[in-house]
Amino acid sequence: MIYKNLNRFRLLAVALTSRGFGYAVLEGELSLIESGHSCMSGPKKNALTLAKVKKLMAMYQPGFMVLHSSGDSQRPRTKRLRTLYREIVGLAARENLAVEFVSDSELRCLLVDKQKGTKHERAEMLAQRFPNELGLCVPAKRRLWQGNDARMDLFDAVALAVASGIKERVALPWI
Repeated sequence: MIYKNLNRFRLLAVALTSRGFGYAVLEGELSLIESGHSCMSGPKKNALTLAKVKKLMAMYQPGFMVLHSSGDSQRPRTKRLRTLYREIVGLAARENLAVEFVSDSELRCLLVDKQKGTKHERAEMLAQRFPNELGLCVPAKRRLWQGNDARMDLFDAVALAVASGIKERVALPWI
């Protein structure tokens, strides 16, 4: 289904990871239209990810896009991911889509009101905000020896989208 309603309040948030990406499409701050995660493998991860992001752009016609701030010092990025960020920003420019960047520190402060907030706390808060869409998706709290659950990519993307809306309304002291 292709949504024709061009709305500047519709946004596409994409959270890139080494194993794939999470995405969220929000209309305003209250309507989570679509969210999900996609795992990629093989030598053509970037091409596959770029094709899926392009498909999401065509399907939902967002007014702008939100990405993690790739230069954040707490988020070391591989060369592959830095290249993918540039390719996605270029794709957005070709589609006349504005791109906003949100850092990890902004996410923590805006969503869990503290600098040391965890991803799991953030996921639980987002599940409370969108109980019908995300309530059953919250993974169990991970132990120190466990890696992140792939579903956390989805919550990272929703967090980016919500933080983007909050960031527009709140003057952050470090900006």
